[in-house]
Amino acid sequence: MKQGSLAELPERFDLMEVQMYRSPVALAVLALTPGVLAEVTVSFDLLTWNDSQATVELPSAVGWRPLPSDGGDWLLFTEDDLFLWAEWNPLGAVSHNFPDVSGTPGSGYTNAPSLSGISAITMELSCAAPAVWAVQITDQFYTGQINPVMRMKQLLVTPGSPATTNGIYNVDGLPNNGTWSASAASDWSISYQIDFYFAGGIDDPDPQNPDLEDIDVTFDDALQQGYLIPVAMLTPAGMAAVELDDPAGFFGGDFEQYLLDEITPRLPDDATYLLVTQMEKSHPVYAEEGVPLTTDSLIGNTTIAYTTQVIPGQGDADGDGAVDLLDYVGFEDCLAGPGATPEGPQCLCVFDFDEDGDVDLSDFAAFQEVFVE
Repeated sequence: MKQGSLAELPERFDLMEVQMYRSPVALAVLALTPGVLAEVTVSFDLLTWNDSQATVELPSAVGWRPLPSDGGDWLLFTEDDLFLWAEWNPLGAVSHNFPDVSGTPGSGYTNAPSLSGISAITMELSCAAPAVWAVQITDQFYTGQINPVMRMKQLLVTPGSPATTNGIYNVDGLPNNGTWSASAASDWSISYQIDFYFAGGIDDPDPQNPDLEDIDVTFDDALQQGYLIPVAMLTPAGMAAVELDDPAGFFGGDFEQYLLDEITPRLPDDATYLLVTQMEKSHPVYAEEGVPLTTDSLIGNTTIAYTTQVIPGQGDADGDGAVDLLDYVGFEDCLAGPGATPEGPQCLCVFDFDEDGDVDLSDFAAFQEVFVE
């Protein structure tokens, strides 16, 4: 075995099983699947909860919005929610924008368009450092219900897209990136900056190539902050290992309990990760003349979304949601010993449990703790 590899398997690892995974047939299968994933593309759906899903314990979000007055918490399913009628939030959206036309600091706002969308956010995650992944936002497409008769859309600006071709829009489609700290020790925190715009032409057949006159309001380097957390961690024990609060700081209650009581039970059974981010009130860098918003206005948001895709986690090299013998094979390939840098940064992202820059026997001890029999 190579220097730093395991000279002897612990009792919980069956030698014949591991040799089976090392056999020519098994290695041929492994060659067709990723070993230690270094990059993954993940799409997220915005969470909705409609009348057909509702129960007595988990009421519908249809027709509901967060309270618009200053002192509101920007979250649905809280005591200060405002019920209008179904057409204000027909899909039961849980995410909202918060435009304040006059530009007053604080949590107040003029309206709260409800946001929905399938594959509404797409991001590329690539290993950058131990338990740290670089985030590149590659797509965003939200549908917003402003009032019963008005809708809008919110889209990402990318380099070369129409919003970058005219200087009046003040956006360049960069950087659209950030970082995700993929561990409980770092509270599963995620942050990224994006360029995006609002458009009123909801029926535009090609959202990536709108007419220039359809670009109503633009935002440059808008900061989204929050958490990308495994659904398996959304338990009392999982919450005890982290310190989470609402990113904008407007919720006076127990945010971790809010996630457990109001969000987790409304996630689909096959959801794997929950994405919760907020943008604090920010000024647009362009507003078309005649729209209600101006560059003096302030707009914030709450985004609550989920994915059913797998993402490599600590010990889970192939991102299949279980730490098993396939992952052991990946671990042994990454094992280099104390102070030695393993081949490929993905080894540190997945197997450097103590985040000391190597993969050694102390990391193997941690690997055993999460290994599934």
